[in-house]
Amino acid sequence: MAAAQLGLGEVPTLKLSHLSAGERRAYVLADNKLALNAGWDTEILAIELQALIDLDFDGSVTGFSLADADLALDQARESAPDAAEGSDLVCNGWRGQGQAARATGTKGRQFQGSNAAKSVFL
Repeated sequence: MAAAQLGLGEVPTLKLSHLSAGERRAYVLADNKLALNAGWDTEILAIELQALIDLDFDGSVTGFSLADADLALDQARESAPDAAEGSDLVCNGWRGQGQAARATGTKGRQFQGSNAAKSVFL
């Protein structure tokens, strides 16, 4: 149903039929553990969320709450080496389904060059 709503003709899947019952259970645990151990590059996270907003994609399906976005902005502010005290990383609250924010730093510009976002909507 979700794939149809997104206009997807095909949905990528990973078949586990070749695995034994024990291997399938171990795979499920390992897959979830990898997600638990994962971290975020907050600037790249902001870029990706911005891209969803630019595509008019409902960002609420990502599972990011306003509190999550605030935390990501705080972490980006703390990790941005070129952000001065009181930088313009700002959480402006929800705007429709997205949260408006402005980020500074060089990672996004280094990663995307002239395509880097100046404003970010989380």
